[in-house]
Amino acid sequence: MLAMTHRYIFLLIETASQMFESRQSRIVANLSASEQRQLAARTAGVLFSKTIDLSNDVYLAMQSRGFRGQMELITEFHMKAVDYAALASFFIAAGIFIFLGR
Repeated sequence: MLAMTHRYIFLLIETASQMFESRQSRIVANLSASEQRQLAARTAGVLFSKTIDLSNDVYLAMQSRGFRGQMELITEFHMKAVDYAALASFFIAAGIFIFLGR
């Protein structure tokens, strides 16, 4: 599930980038602020529509492979001290990178 989410994030970014690039290639003159907002809203709407279509396709593919709405896990996951330490180090590193990025 996490791998699918990870892949989808990059797919969403790539699709948005391609939509932005194609829109930029068709614009000839400078747009006013209201036209830019309308363009952003339309682009977000189209991206949302594509997202819904993709999620329906993924769901149908999962159903065709036998998914019936319940996930069966081999073992239950329990957080251990190592997991908490890794999570804390991630947040510390993220905080450092955010601070240094300013």
